[in-house]
Amino acid sequence: MPCPTIRVVYTKSGMCLASGIVTDAKVVVDHKLYWATAENLDEARYLTAVLNIDALLRIIQPLQARGEHNPRDFDKYV
Repeated sequence: MPCPTIRVVYTKSGMCLASGIVTDAKVVVDHKLYWATAENLDEARYLTAVLNIDALLRIIQPLQARGEHNPRDFDKYV
């Protein structure tokens, strides 16, 4: 299973959107994370910074489905 060397991952659901960078091609991303290929480390850092900013979370939160108590599921909006 050839995977790209540099990937940006982000959470599928939760109260807070979180992202990070994976640089090991042997890492398998589970169903609770989404990932996108980055051309280089600078692009990955930029995407991670955008995904982790509070302003993006404030834009997405009103669109999220609500669980019993809190918003969830980022996957449709990021």
